[in-house]
Amino acid sequence: SCYIYDLLIGRNLIARLIVTLLATRKNCHKLIFLSEAAKQSFFSSLYYPKRARKILEEKSVVIYPVPLLKTAPHPTKQRSERLKVLFVGMYYMKGGIELVNAFERLRKEFQNIELTIVTPVHTLKEEHATHLRSVTGLTLLDAKLGAEEMRSLYREHDVFCLPTYRDGFGLVLIEALAHGMPLIITDQYATREMIVEDANGFIFHGHPLMDYEPETYRLLGKYYNPKKFYTDLFRFQKEGKLEPVEDFIYTSLRKFLTEPELLEQFSRRSLELYAEKFHP
Repeated sequence: SCYIYDLLIGRNLIARLIVTLLATRKNCHKLIFLSEAAKQSFFSSLYYPKRARKILEEKSVVIYPVPLLKTAPHPTKQRSERLKVLFVGMYYMKGGIELVNAFERLRKEFQNIELTIVTPVHTLKEEHATHLRSVTGLTLLDAKLGAEEMRSLYREHDVFCLPTYRDGFGLVLIEALAHGMPLIITDQYATREMIVEDANGFIFHGHPLMDYEPETYRLLGKYYNPKKFYTDLFRFQKEGKLEPVEDFIYTSLRKFLTEPELLEQFSRRSLELYAEKFHP
């Protein structure tokens, strides 16, 4: 995010000279990146002279922006017979429509599943807000909750689902890990760093709104303008290009419903990953 994801700025000769001059000075000790994805992206998206690049690479470190929890992570949960799923984020951008579609399909087969959506309600289209409030087993909460209210939600729910299409990091995923929640997510920039696939969650690879090369993290810059992103998002939904994401969410949640022992296994692995990688 050094160039605010704007490759026109990043490729500007003056911008690169400024970064090179500042970062290669002796009193610049470290370049701190928020994720491995951010670090790789910085070097793969832009050109730096060989000598400067070597200095920049030697100074580069990754320090995750982990949340400082006032209470210890919860290794055990008071689980009910219901599978309680939590979503926190911008509804459209983070795959809320696909999640709700999958949830409604599951409710036709299973009555013991509930979904809580936490999102800025004012950003929803009126017809979507009305629909969400009408879905049986779904609770819609405005994203104006305090820290303790959010911690209560993490403690009370079993699975965290964030099939995001536009994310640089995803701090809520680490918060979910700290509360022993399995993850159901898309592979979006740094999110894969929060999961051990099929051990503490499930991850969908290759969603159609990916704006970088997944192997190198080289930014493409197609969706620098949010208007272009949302235009394609809504068009892809109409064309059915996001139905595979919906199917993935449906299949992943169904596994927890039909194999309840997975919940405890994945929950333990989330706590282990948090302790290994993200504890303050």
